[in-house]
Amino acid sequence: MHKRAVIGIIFALVSASLSDLPAGEIVGKEETPEAAETQLEKMRAAAGKLERFETDCLVSDLDTMFTKDERWRIHLYADETDGFRYEVRSIDLKRMTARRTAKGDSCELSTKDSATWVCKGDTCTIFCEKERTYETGNVGRMSWLVPLKTAPHQFIPPWLDSSVSWKELNSRYEIKQARSNEFEFVIEFSIRPRLKDRGFRRVCEERLEATTHVLVIDRRTNLPKRWEMVSASGTLDRILIFERIDLHPAKRALTVVLDGYQDAKKVAQEAARKRAPEKDDGEPFRTIEFAAGCFRVLTCLL
Repeated sequence: MHKRAVIGIIFALVSASLSDLPAGEIVGKEETPEAAETQLEKMRAAAGKLERFETDCLVSDLDTMFTKDERWRIHLYADETDGFRYEVRSIDLKRMTARRTAKGDSCELSTKDSATWVCKGDTCTIFCEKERTYETGNVGRMSWLVPLKTAPHQFIPPWLDSSVSWKELNSRYEIKQARSNEFEFVIEFSIRPRLKDRGFRRVCEERLEATTHVLVIDRRTNLPKRWEMVSASGTLDRILIFERIDLHPAKRALTVVLDGYQDAKKVAQEAARKRAPEKDDGEPFRTIEFAAGCFRVLTCLL
């Protein structure tokens, strides 16, 4: 194949918008695992300690169990000492085509409702933009919601994240293949066979339990452009396309403005008060639904 054609193919694969997200075969010049490790070290060095960072990215979550392709946009500002602001925004699905599962099954295309999370100190405030309501939760050391404090790192490839040691990454993953051109370096990882561990970390570190990762690195900036991850269960295939990563953003105040929002608990209580008494008000179902929602948060699939 002509060299220019090869470069065109890989550029199309790694720079795809959410209107077209092929799984894609890694093409280009074959690289050794040693060369790939060197590129990963350059990326880690460029990121530093990630004490404060900001990113904008597009997400596609392909649920193979329910054949759904859910897409949304993320704006994330995180400061290790202060907290973070995480914005989920719906996207226009016009002219977009849902991905297919690995088996070729067609999927339903959808987007997330817009929401904003502001975590400062030991308090996390969640805004539902559609309902114009808010909820607050304690994320202090003794709270079962404390893993929410690490939520921003779940949208950062672990090879970029200095809080994850190289020793742990090398014990969990091996480089399956690596290829490059003058613009990008593409690395595919596969999980190493090991005994199943059921520790607490597995609950909130899906990125360290995923069976495969594909990482596309911009050779000019040494920062990720695209990250694909298949969950341990095999039911989630997530793609993140990084539109911007700022490793030294200006410090921002994590202010919480409640103007224009109602307390979600009070809204629910008022709705329950007005609702006519019923023999079966569905309370057990709502309790299960709430527990399931909390579990989804703790697994960091927000």
